[in-house]
Amino acid sequence: MSVGQDSLKLSRAPAPQASNLKFPILVMAVSLLLIVIGQTPALWDERLRLKSAYEDLRPTYEQAQKLRGQLNTIATETALLAEQGNPNAKVLLERMRGLGLKISRPNSDGL
Repeated sequence: MSVGQDSLKLSRAPAPQASNLKFPILVMAVSLLLIVIGQTPALWDERLRLKSAYEDLRPTYEQAQKLRGQLNTIATETALLAEQGNPNAKVLLERMRGLGLKISRPNSDGL
């Protein structure tokens, strides 16, 4: 063999074997497990806070839905009066529309 071939053989690094990779993979797996375990209580607390906030807002939401229904009834009845020719209802209807309220047309088949 020549000198060039000997130096070529010496400069090659041995291929990594499966046993050499076990430790880094184990360290990464344990690190990932510790991260997940560490985040779990914080995520659980956040979930409980969100659930509590949702429950606190539920009565307000129900009250807003009830108020929306009442406003819709008033607007519909006002629109009915305006169609019958009531001048005050017409003015009120225009003001409601100016405020951006959507008013559904009353049923013409009667109540």
